[in-house]
Amino acid sequence: MKLKYKRVLLKISGEALMGDESFGIDPSTVSRITKEIQTVVKLGVEVCLVVGGGNIFRASQLKRQGLKELLVTTWVC
Repeated sequence: MKLKYKRVLLKISGEALMGDESFGIDPSTVSRITKEIQTVVKLGVEVCLVVGGGNIFRASQLKRQGLKELLVTTWVC
């Protein structure tokens, strides 16, 4: 099967990770999304995943607490 795209960038909002919850991260939603991404990776597509986190913390709140630079966390699956 010839792939239409070799690489894709997938941006998932923090809100999408809540599932049916009102805040935070729903493990079953993360599991479902992970399985869908794995299916695409097994086809040979390189996936870059960007995850928002606005529902976890807000940069404005961190700035008020004195944080001067943004922290970046890289998770490798």
